[in-house]
Formats: sequence, C-alpha cells, structure tokens
Amino acid sequence: VRARAYLILGSQATVTAEAAWLDQNLAPFGVIDAPVDDAEVSGTQTVRGWALDNKGVTGLELWIDGARATSLGYGSSRPDVCLVWPQYPGCSAVGYSGSYDFSGLSACQHLLEVKASDGDGNVRVIARKRVTVTH
Repeated sequence: VRARAYLILGSQATVTAEAAWLDQNLAPFGVIDAPVDDAEVSGTQTVRGWALDNKGVTGLELWIDGARATSLGYGSSRPDVCLVWPQYPGCSAVGYSGSYDFSGLSACQHLLEVKASDGDGNVRVIARKRVTVTH
C-alpha cells in the first residue's frame, strides 16, 4: 500500500508542494438563494445567498448579462451553512445580500452571476440564476 501511494502521490516534498498550491488556489464557492431560478422580477429586488472560502471571502459582486452591476454586502449570519461546511473562516457570518433595481433592464430573460474573491486573489463565479424582468 505504501509503495502504491508513493507511486500515485509522489514523495513527501511533492505532496507538500501540491497541498500548498491547492491551499493558495482554492477559489470561493457558494449559492444565490434569492431570487430563485426563473423568477419574474421587477423594480428593486434583493439578491442574497452565501459564500465560503478556505482563506475567507474578501468581496462579492453581482453581474448581469456579463456586466458588473453592483457590490454585495458580506457578513450576515448563516449558521445553517456552517452546519454543513464547518471550520471555514468567519462562520457563521457568511451570508451576503444587496439590492438591485431591475427596472432599467429590458423586459426579457437576464443572467445573474455572483462573483466572489478571496485573500489570495482568486475570483470565481460562485452561482448563476436566470430571471425574467417584467415591467
């Protein structure tokens, strides 16, 4: 077993280097709780969810149809998330939210994306939802 593990994983130095690289390059992850998929939205709506990262989330932004729309506030209490994902930095203050006025968008489907960044400079789209703007 040890010989096979060595052949699969490599030496201690290799494993240590790979673990350090992974620790530095893990990007944030999370979800959009609201609005729900395929929701009909109009006027000002709240966008909310949660985000986690092994080094802590440093920023969140809402993007609509590939363009930055607004920053989202981070740090609201989400103990439910930390029951599933314990030992992440900042638990249980991992919720985010913000408001966006959809009235300036055309009455059709739009793609919402939430981008999260961390202290290592990693940025990732953590969640996507399609919504329909109605007027």
